Amino acid sequence: MKKLYFIIPAVLILVSCRSEKKPEYFSLATYNVQCFFDSVTDGTEYSDFSGAKSKWNEEKYIRRLKKLSAVIKDIDADILALQEIENEDVMRDIVNYLSMDKPYKYCAFAKEYGGVFGCGVLSRYPITSVQSAQVQFFSTDSRYEVELRPQLKVFISLNKLKTPDLCLFVVHWKSKNSKTHIQTAGFRRMQENLLASSISTVPAEIPLIAAVGDFNQDVSEFEWYENGTILLQGFKEKTQVFTPWFLSENFEDTGSYYYQDKWEKIDNIFLCKPLDSSILQDFSTVSDGTHTDENGIPIPYKVYSDYGWSDHLPLKAKLSVLIPDGKSAF
Repeated sequence: MKKLYFIIPAVLILVSCRSEKKPEYFSLATYNVQCFFDSVTDGTEYSDFSGAKSKWNEEKYIRRLKKLSAVIKDIDADILALQEIENEDVMRDIVNYLSMDKPYKYCAFAKEYGGVFGCGVLSRYPITSVQSAQVQFFSTDSRYEVELRPQLKVFISLNKLKTPDLCLFVVHWKSKNSKTHIQTAGFRRMQENLLASSISTVPAEIPLIAAVGDFNQDVSEFEWYENGTILLQGFKEKTQVFTPWFLSENFEDTGSYYYQDKWEKIDNIFLCKPLDSSILQDFSTVSDGTHTDENGIPIPYKVYSDYGWSDHLPLKAKLSVLIPDGKSAF
């Protein structure tokens, strides 16, 4: 029997009680699914998805759900973070369309009240608690009114009903798609401050910390430190994280977002603890499938043609619960 718990602001957890053994490996993925609205008009939708002239409807929504579900099955991650989800109803619908041998029994979602999109997590392992935090920006000038999406913080237990092993942050930072690039860069810096400070306050007994999502800036735009580590600026101090992009063989010719005939690495799976690649078994984009063209470039969704999937590629990492000396990382 599943129970639904709602946590403010707009956070949903689906919980079931079932005990299983701890795995040797688990997979973690992130995917910006591009403007995933349902067919109900709430007033916060983009113009292409609402109004009398919109070609968006229930039939197209269901077809998009089926197509997304097929991609998620191909990703086949134990824990999957999603960005640009309209609401918790969409999360429920995704889970319902994912009838599979290894279903997602646990779900979390966070969204600002009145916002357009939120972030969600699907997990095959128990979600023990959920929190959200958000940068607040106030201005008397309407030109500077922006929506800054909340940061989702999820604790997950690989031991099932035991103490949580993983603290996962899911983010979707402010886009560069603005007339004033400097302005949006400042907002992303605020969101970076929040993430770095949040990472530094995770309880010491949590052995694994990761931060995933759409950061809306290329990995090269962060402050690089050494050996694949990046320095995130907190409110007071800097926090180190490791990016698997550092291990990419063709660093310049790969990415998760294709813009103006060039790859960008704006999506990421940051490993915050342990602060290296010791538990990383594999990392790659998911570029094989119907959601990409013959060159592995993602096919954006277009409402008018009802064709496409997303303008982002999913990222997937395989992580070991053992560190090199054979001892358990948990």
